[in-house]
Amino acid sequence: MLSKRFAALSALLITTAALSLPAQAQAATWTQVSNTVDVSCAAFTYHPAADWFLPAGTPKGLVYLQHGFSRSNGNLADLAEHYAAAGFVAFAPTLPSADIFGCTVSNLGNNAPFLNNVATWLGQADNTNGALARSYANALSKAGRPATALPTSYVIAGHSAGGEVAAYVANRLRTTYPGQFARVRLVQLLDPVKSFIGSNMATGLNGLNLTSTPIFAISSPPYTANSNANGTVELTTDVHRPFLGVRLTTGSHCDAEGEHRRAVHDAQRRLAAGQRHRPADLRGCLGQRCGRGHDQRRLLPRRRVLPVTADQRRDADPQRRLTTNPGPLEMQEGIDGGPGSTRTLSPKGKLRFTMGNRGPNGSTLQPPRRAARRRRCGRRRRPDQPGQGRRRVFERRHVRHHDQRRRCQ
Repeated sequence: MLSKRFAALSALLITTAALSLPAQAQAATWTQVSNTVDVSCAAFTYHPAADWFLPAGTPKGLVYLQHGFSRSNGNLADLAEHYAAAGFVAFAPTLPSADIFGCTVSNLGNNAPFLNNVATWLGQADNTNGALARSYANALSKAGRPATALPTSYVIAGHSAGGEVAAYVANRLRTTYPGQFARVRLVQLLDPVKSFIGSNMATGLNGLNLTSTPIFAISSPPYTANSNANGTVELTTDVHRPFLGVRLTTGSHCDAEGEHRRAVHDAQRRLAAGQRHRPADLRGCLGQRCGRGHDQRRLLPRRRVLPVTADQRRDADPQRRLTTNPGPLEMQEGIDGGPGSTRTLSPKGKLRFTMGNRGPNGSTLQPPRRAARRRRCGRRRRPDQPGQGRRRVFERRHVRHHDQRRRCQ
Protein backbone atom coordinates (compact mmCIF):
# COMPACT_ATOMS: atom_id res chain seq x y z
CA MET A 1 0.00 0.00 0.00
CA LEU A 2 2.80 2.43 0.88
CA SER A 3 4.70 1.61 -2.31
CA LYS A 4 1.55 2.17 -4.35
CA ARG A 5 1.11 5.51 -2.61
CA PHE A 6 4.67 6.54 -3.42
CA ALA A 7 4.28 5.28 -6.98
CA ALA A 8 1.17 7.39 -7.37
CA LEU A 9 2.98 10.47 -6.02
CA SER A 10 5.96 9.83 -8.27
CA ALA A 11 3.64 9.43 -11.23
CA LEU A 12 2.01 12.74 -10.27
CA LEU A 13 5.37 14.50 -10.23
CA ILE A 14 6.41 12.90 -13.50
CA THR A 15 3.14 13.87 -15.13
CA THR A 16 3.43 17.43 -13.84
CA ALA A 17 6.99 17.63 -15.11
CA ALA A 18 5.88 16.35 -18.48
CA LEU A 19 3.18 19.02 -18.64
CA SER A 20 5.76 21.71 -17.90
CA LEU A 21 7.75 20.66 -20.97
CA PRO A 22 6.66 20.94 -24.63
CA ALA A 23 4.04 18.32 -25.45
CA GLN A 24 5.26 15.51 -27.68
CA ALA A 25 4.22 11.98 -28.57
CA GLN A 26 4.12 9.57 -25.62
CA ALA A 27 6.95 7.04 -25.65
CA ALA A 28 5.90 3.43 -26.03
CA THR A 29 9.16 1.65 -25.19
CA TRP A 30 12.55 2.45 -23.72
CA THR A 31 16.07 1.00 -23.70
CA GLN A 32 18.58 0.86 -20.85
CA VAL A 33 22.31 1.21 -21.51
CA SER A 34 25.14 1.15 -18.97
CA ASN A 35 28.46 2.92 -19.48
CA THR A 36 30.59 5.52 -17.70
CA VAL A 37 30.86 9.30 -17.50
CA ASP A 38 34.01 11.31 -16.79
CA VAL A 39 34.26 13.76 -13.89
CA SER A 40 37.27 15.54 -12.42
CA CYS A 41 38.30 14.88 -8.84
CA ALA A 42 41.24 16.89 -7.52
CA ALA A 43 44.06 16.18 -10.00
CA PHE A 44 42.44 13.00 -11.29
CA THR A 45 39.64 12.04 -13.64
CA TYR A 46 37.12 9.56 -12.32
CA HIS A 47 34.98 7.33 -14.51
CA PRO A 48 31.87 6.54 -12.42
CA ALA A 49 29.29 4.11 -13.73
CA ALA A 50 26.21 5.57 -15.40
CA ASP A 51 22.89 4.21 -16.63
CA TRP A 52 21.01 5.74 -19.54
CA PHE A 53 17.30 5.06 -20.07
CA LEU A 54 16.45 5.97 -23.65
CA PRO A 55 12.83 6.38 -24.72
CA ALA A 56 11.56 5.56 -28.18
CA GLY A 57 11.11 8.57 -30.42
CA THR A 58 12.07 12.15 -29.69
CA PRO A 59 12.67 12.64 -25.96
CA LYS A 60 10.77 15.29 -24.02
CA GLY A 61 13.74 16.21 -21.87
CA LEU A 62 16.71 15.00 -19.86
CA VAL A 63 16.28 13.86 -16.25
CA TYR A 64 19.39 13.76 -14.07
CA LEU A 65 18.76 11.30 -11.21
CA GLN A 66 21.20 11.30 -8.28
CA HIS A 67 21.20 8.56 -5.64
CA GLY A 68 21.92 9.10 -1.95
CA PHE A 69 24.66 8.18 0.49
CA SER A 70 25.86 4.53 0.38
CA ARG A 71 23.55 3.88 -2.56
CA SER A 72 24.01 3.44 -6.32
CA ASN A 73 22.19 4.21 -9.55
CA GLY A 74 20.56 0.77 -9.32
CA ASN A 75 18.40 2.03 -6.46
CA LEU A 76 16.86 4.63 -8.77
CA ALA A 77 16.35 2.27 -11.71
CA ASP A 78 12.62 1.89 -11.11
CA LEU A 79 12.06 5.66 -11.03
CA ALA A 80 14.25 6.07 -14.13
CA GLU A 81 12.13 3.49 -15.95
CA HIS A 82 9.02 5.51 -15.17
CA TYR A 83 10.63 8.63 -16.59
CA ALA A 84 11.76 6.75 -19.71
CA ALA A 85 8.28 5.31 -20.17
CA ALA A 86 6.94 8.88 -19.98
CA GLY A 87 9.25 9.94 -22.83
CA PHE A 88 12.29 11.33 -20.99
CA VAL A 89 15.96 10.47 -21.25
CA ALA A 90 16.98 9.44 -17.72
CA PHE A 91 20.64 9.72 -16.70
CA ALA A 92 21.62 8.04 -13.41
CA PRO A 93 25.32 8.08 -12.39
CA THR A 94 26.90 6.42 -9.36
CA LEU A 95 28.96 8.82 -7.28
CA PRO A 96 31.33 7.69 -4.50
CA SER A 97 30.12 7.64 -0.92
CA ALA A 98 33.68 7.67 0.46
CA ASP A 99 36.81 9.12 -1.11
CA ILE A 100 40.14 10.32 0.27
CA PHE A 101 39.95 13.45 -1.89
CA GLY A 102 36.43 14.39 -0.77
CA CYS A 103 34.78 13.50 -4.09
CA THR A 104 31.61 12.12 -2.54
CA VAL A 105 27.87 12.45 -2.94
CA SER A 106 27.51 13.49 0.70
CA ASN A 107 29.66 16.17 2.27
CA LEU A 108 32.11 14.34 4.52
CA GLY A 109 34.63 17.16 4.55
CA ASN A 110 34.43 19.53 1.62
CA ASN A 111 32.89 18.08 -1.53
CA ALA A 112 31.88 21.44 -3.00
CA PRO A 113 34.74 21.44 -5.57
CA PHE A 114 33.68 17.97 -6.68
CA LEU A 115 30.02 18.99 -7.00
CA ASN A 116 31.16 21.97 -9.07
CA ASN A 117 32.71 19.48 -11.48
CA VAL A 118 29.51 17.42 -11.45
CA ALA A 119 27.57 20.56 -12.42
CA THR A 120 29.71 20.85 -15.57
CA TRP A 121 27.91 17.80 -16.94
CA LEU A 122 24.87 19.95 -17.59
CA GLY A 123 26.78 23.21 -17.78
CA GLN A 124 28.73 21.97 -20.81
CA ALA A 125 26.02 19.74 -22.26
CA ASP A 126 26.05 21.74 -25.52
CA ASN A 127 29.70 20.89 -26.04
CA THR A 128 29.97 17.70 -28.09
CA ASN A 129 33.32 17.03 -26.43
CA GLY A 130 31.84 17.44 -22.95
CA ALA A 131 31.71 14.47 -20.58
CA LEU A 132 27.90 14.19 -20.62
CA ALA A 133 27.62 14.52 -24.39
CA ARG A 134 30.28 11.87 -24.96
CA SER A 135 28.62 9.47 -22.53
CA TYR A 136 25.25 10.05 -24.20
CA ALA A 137 26.71 9.44 -27.66
CA ASN A 138 28.25 6.19 -26.42
CA ALA A 139 24.90 5.10 -24.98
CA LEU A 140 23.15 5.78 -28.28
CA SER A 141 25.78 3.81 -30.13
CA LYS A 142 25.40 0.82 -27.79
CA ALA A 143 21.62 0.94 -28.16
CA GLY A 144 21.88 1.10 -31.94
CA ARG A 145 20.26 4.51 -32.05
CA PRO A 146 21.24 7.30 -34.45
CA ALA A 147 23.47 10.00 -33.01
CA THR A 148 21.49 12.97 -31.72
CA ALA A 149 22.17 15.91 -29.43
CA LEU A 150 21.16 15.90 -25.79
CA PRO A 151 17.68 17.22 -24.98
CA THR A 152 17.57 20.90 -24.14
CA SER A 153 15.14 20.71 -21.21
CA TYR A 154 16.37 19.44 -17.85
CA VAL A 155 14.90 17.94 -14.70
CA ILE A 156 17.36 17.66 -11.78
CA ALA A 157 16.25 15.10 -9.21
CA GLY A 158 17.91 13.50 -6.20
CA HIS A 159 17.06 11.17 -3.34
CA SER A 160 18.36 11.56 0.22
CA ALA A 161 21.87 13.07 0.01
CA GLY A 162 21.28 13.22 -3.73
CA GLY A 163 18.62 15.83 -3.00
CA GLU A 164 21.34 18.06 -1.58
CA VAL A 165 23.38 17.43 -4.74
CA ALA A 166 20.38 18.32 -6.91
CA ALA A 167 19.82 21.63 -5.12
CA TYR A 168 23.53 22.52 -5.17
CA VAL A 169 24.02 21.59 -8.85
CA ALA A 170 20.95 23.57 -9.90
CA ASN A 171 22.21 26.65 -8.07
CA ARG A 172 25.70 26.14 -9.52
CA LEU A 173 24.15 26.28 -12.99
CA ARG A 174 22.41 29.50 -12.00
CA THR A 175 25.64 31.19 -10.93
CA THR A 176 28.11 29.72 -13.45
CA TYR A 177 26.07 28.60 -16.46
CA PRO A 178 23.02 30.88 -16.58
CA GLY A 179 22.18 29.83 -20.13
CA GLN A 180 21.97 26.19 -19.11
CA PHE A 181 20.07 27.04 -15.94
CA ALA A 182 17.35 28.60 -18.09
CA ARG A 183 16.74 25.09 -19.44
CA VAL A 184 16.04 23.63 -15.99
CA ARG A 185 12.31 22.99 -15.82
CA LEU A 186 12.13 21.30 -12.42
CA VAL A 187 14.18 20.49 -9.29
CA GLN A 188 12.84 17.33 -7.65
CA LEU A 189 13.81 16.46 -4.06
CA LEU A 190 12.96 12.93 -2.87
CA ASP A 191 13.13 12.99 0.94
CA PRO A 192 16.28 15.14 0.87
CA VAL A 193 18.91 14.79 3.59
CA LYS A 194 21.30 17.56 4.58
CA SER A 195 24.93 16.66 5.24
CA PHE A 196 26.17 17.04 8.79
CA ILE A 197 29.12 19.06 7.51
CA GLY A 198 29.02 22.17 5.34
CA SER A 199 26.17 24.21 3.93
CA ASN A 200 25.71 22.83 0.42
CA MET A 201 21.95 22.42 0.76
CA ALA A 202 21.49 25.85 2.31
CA THR A 203 23.58 27.40 -0.46
CA GLY A 204 21.59 25.64 -3.16
CA LEU A 205 18.13 26.33 -1.72
CA ASN A 206 18.86 29.97 -0.92
CA GLY A 207 19.96 30.45 -4.51
CA LEU A 208 16.90 28.68 -5.92
CA ASN A 209 14.71 30.83 -3.66
CA LEU A 210 15.65 33.79 -5.86
CA THR A 211 14.30 32.10 -8.98
CA SER A 212 10.96 30.86 -10.23
CA THR A 213 12.19 27.36 -11.05
CA PRO A 214 9.61 24.85 -9.78
CA ILE A 215 10.64 22.74 -6.78
CA PHE A 216 8.82 19.49 -6.02
CA ALA A 217 9.52 17.55 -2.81
CA ILE A 218 8.36 14.31 -1.20
CA SER A 219 9.23 13.75 2.47
CA SER A 220 8.81 10.72 4.70
CA PRO A 221 8.26 10.99 8.45
CA PRO A 222 11.31 12.17 10.42
CA TYR A 223 13.47 9.35 11.75
CA THR A 224 17.09 8.16 11.75
CA ALA A 225 17.42 7.27 8.06
CA ASN A 226 16.61 10.81 6.89
CA SER A 227 18.38 12.51 9.81
CA ASN A 228 15.06 13.54 11.33
CA ALA A 229 13.98 15.11 8.04
CA ASN A 230 16.68 17.77 8.26
CA GLY A 231 16.55 18.26 4.48
CA THR A 232 12.84 19.08 4.62
CA VAL A 233 13.46 21.45 7.52
CA GLU A 234 16.14 23.19 5.45
CA LEU A 235 13.77 23.42 2.49
CA THR A 236 10.98 25.04 4.48
CA THR A 237 13.49 27.37 6.15
CA ASP A 238 15.26 28.66 3.04
CA VAL A 239 12.56 28.70 0.37
CA HIS A 240 10.00 31.44 0.97
CA ARG A 241 8.13 31.16 -2.31
CA PRO A 242 5.52 28.67 -3.51
CA PHE A 243 6.71 25.11 -4.15
CA LEU A 244 4.98 21.74 -4.27
CA GLY A 245 5.68 19.58 -1.23
CA VAL A 246 4.14 16.32 -0.02
CA ARG A 247 4.87 15.18 3.53
CA LEU A 248 3.70 11.65 4.35
CA THR A 249 2.72 10.44 7.79
CA THR A 250 3.85 6.85 7.12
CA GLY A 251 6.39 5.11 4.94
CA SER A 252 10.13 4.58 4.68
CA HIS A 253 12.99 6.78 3.53
CA CYS A 254 13.73 4.29 0.73
CA ASP A 255 10.19 4.08 -0.66
CA ALA A 256 10.70 7.07 -2.95
CA GLU A 257 13.31 5.12 -4.88
CA GLY A 258 10.79 2.62 -6.25
CA GLU A 259 10.50 -1.14 -6.27
CA HIS A 260 14.25 -1.95 -6.41
CA ARG A 261 13.77 -4.69 -8.97
CA ARG A 262 17.31 -4.31 -10.21
CA ALA A 263 18.76 -4.25 -6.69
CA VAL A 264 16.82 -7.38 -5.76
CA HIS A 265 17.93 -9.21 -8.89
CA ASP A 266 21.53 -8.20 -8.25
CA ALA A 267 21.32 -9.48 -4.69
CA GLN A 268 19.86 -12.79 -5.83
CA ARG A 269 22.60 -13.16 -8.44
CA ARG A 270 25.33 -12.50 -5.87
CA LEU A 271 23.86 -14.93 -3.37
CA ALA A 272 23.46 -17.59 -6.05
CA ALA A 273 27.15 -17.16 -6.88
CA GLY A 274 28.06 -17.74 -3.24
CA GLN A 275 29.29 -14.20 -2.55
CA ARG A 276 29.01 -13.48 1.17
CA HIS A 277 29.59 -9.73 1.08
CA ARG A 278 26.64 -7.38 1.11
CA PRO A 279 25.64 -5.97 -2.29
CA ALA A 280 26.35 -2.26 -2.74
CA ASP A 281 22.76 -1.64 -3.78
CA LEU A 282 21.45 -2.88 -0.44
CA ARG A 283 23.72 -1.07 2.02
CA GLY A 284 21.19 1.58 3.03
CA CYS A 285 18.04 1.14 5.09
CA LEU A 286 19.09 -2.21 6.58
CA GLY A 287 16.23 -3.86 8.37
CA GLN A 288 13.65 -1.52 6.83
CA ARG A 289 11.09 -2.28 4.17
CA CYS A 290 12.50 -0.67 1.04
CA GLY A 291 10.38 -0.64 -2.06
CA ARG A 292 7.64 -3.16 -2.70
CA GLY A 293 7.70 -5.22 0.44
CA HIS A 294 11.32 -6.36 0.10
CA ASP A 295 13.01 -7.02 3.41
CA GLN A 296 16.72 -6.66 2.78
CA ARG A 297 17.56 -8.87 5.73
CA ARG A 298 16.10 -11.81 3.80
CA LEU A 299 18.36 -11.04 0.85
CA LEU A 300 21.58 -11.14 2.88
CA PRO A 301 23.44 -14.44 3.40
CA ARG A 302 22.73 -16.14 6.69
CA ARG A 303 25.56 -16.61 9.12
CA ARG A 304 26.55 -20.16 9.92
CA VAL A 305 25.60 -20.95 13.50
CA LEU A 306 27.63 -23.69 15.17
CA PRO A 307 26.20 -25.72 18.07
CA VAL A 308 27.32 -24.53 21.48
CA THR A 309 28.08 -27.05 24.19
CA ALA A 310 27.28 -26.62 27.86
CA ASP A 311 30.97 -26.15 28.66
CA GLN A 312 31.29 -23.40 26.06
CA ARG A 313 28.28 -21.59 27.45
CA ARG A 314 29.70 -21.91 30.94
CA ASP A 315 33.14 -20.64 29.90
CA ALA A 316 31.62 -17.73 27.99
CA ASP A 317 29.91 -16.46 31.16
CA PRO A 318 32.47 -14.57 33.31
CA GLN A 319 30.31 -14.86 36.41
CA ARG A 320 30.01 -18.64 36.07
CA ARG A 321 33.75 -18.89 35.56
CA LEU A 322 34.17 -17.36 39.02
CA THR A 323 31.59 -19.57 40.72
CA THR A 324 32.05 -22.89 38.94
CA ASN A 325 35.17 -24.95 38.45
CA PRO A 326 34.96 -26.85 35.12
CA GLY A 327 35.97 -30.47 35.09
CA PRO A 328 35.28 -33.20 37.64
CA LEU A 329 35.06 -30.77 40.58
CA GLU A 330 31.83 -29.37 41.90
CA MET A 331 31.80 -26.26 44.07
CA GLN A 332 29.24 -24.55 46.21
CA GLU A 333 29.55 -21.38 48.18
CA GLY A 334 29.47 -20.77 51.92
CA ILE A 335 27.16 -23.50 53.24
CA ASP A 336 29.11 -25.65 55.66
CA GLY A 337 32.42 -23.86 55.49
CA GLY A 338 31.33 -20.63 57.07
CA PRO A 339 30.89 -17.17 55.55
CA GLY A 340 32.90 -16.55 52.43
CA SER A 341 34.13 -20.12 52.13
CA THR A 342 33.98 -22.50 49.20
CA ARG A 343 33.17 -26.17 49.58
CA THR A 344 35.16 -28.30 47.15
CA LEU A 345 34.30 -31.90 46.40
CA SER A 346 37.32 -33.68 44.99
CA PRO A 347 37.07 -36.65 42.61
CA LYS A 348 37.78 -38.98 45.56
CA GLY A 349 34.97 -37.52 47.57
CA LYS A 350 37.12 -35.63 50.05
CA LEU A 351 35.70 -32.30 51.15
CA ARG A 352 37.99 -29.30 51.13
CA PHE A 353 37.41 -25.69 52.20
CA THR A 354 39.45 -22.78 50.88
CA MET A 355 39.38 -19.12 51.77
CA GLY A 356 40.32 -16.26 49.51
CA ASN A 357 39.52 -12.75 48.37
CA ARG A 358 38.91 -12.96 44.62
CA GLY A 359 35.68 -14.88 44.19
CA PRO A 360 32.05 -14.05 44.97
CA ASN A 361 31.45 -13.41 48.66
CA GLY A 362 35.19 -13.30 49.24
CA SER A 363 35.91 -16.90 48.19
CA THR A 364 38.56 -18.15 45.81
CA LEU A 365 37.81 -21.29 43.81
CA GLN A 366 40.78 -23.60 43.62
CA PRO A 367 41.23 -27.23 42.61
CA PRO A 368 42.54 -29.41 45.49
CA ARG A 369 46.05 -29.80 44.02
CA ARG A 370 46.58 -26.07 43.71
CA ALA A 371 45.25 -25.59 47.24
CA ALA A 372 47.68 -28.20 48.59
CA ARG A 373 50.61 -26.63 46.81
CA ARG A 374 49.64 -23.23 48.11
CA ARG A 375 49.69 -24.62 51.66
CA ARG A 376 53.21 -25.97 51.16
CA CYS A 377 54.39 -22.51 50.17
CA GLY A 378 53.25 -21.06 53.45
CA ARG A 379 51.94 -17.57 53.98
CA ARG A 380 52.58 -15.19 51.11
CA ARG A 381 53.75 -11.63 51.43
CA ARG A 382 53.81 -8.94 48.81
CA PRO A 383 56.04 -9.81 45.84
CA ASP A 384 58.01 -6.60 46.24
CA GLN A 385 59.33 -7.69 49.67
CA PRO A 386 62.78 -9.30 49.59
CA GLY A 387 63.21 -13.00 50.07
CA GLN A 388 59.83 -13.99 48.79
CA GLY A 389 59.20 -16.57 46.14
CA ARG A 390 56.73 -16.55 43.32
CA ARG A 391 53.21 -15.51 44.20
CA ARG A 392 50.34 -17.41 42.63
CA VAL A 393 47.15 -15.55 41.98
CA PHE A 394 44.20 -17.71 41.07
CA GLU A 395 41.79 -15.63 39.00
CA ARG A 396 39.32 -17.11 36.53
CA ARG A 397 41.24 -20.35 36.27
CA HIS A 398 44.47 -18.62 35.20
CA VAL A 399 47.74 -18.37 37.15
CA ARG A 400 49.64 -15.14 36.80
CA HIS A 401 53.35 -15.28 37.67
CA HIS A 402 54.50 -12.08 39.30
CA ASP A 403 58.04 -13.30 39.76
CA GLN A 404 59.38 -15.71 37.15
CA ARG A 405 62.84 -16.00 38.70
CA ARG A 406 61.88 -17.80 41.89
CA ARG A 407 59.60 -20.75 42.39
CA CYS A 408 57.65 -22.04 45.33
CA GLN A 409 59.11 -25.38 46.57
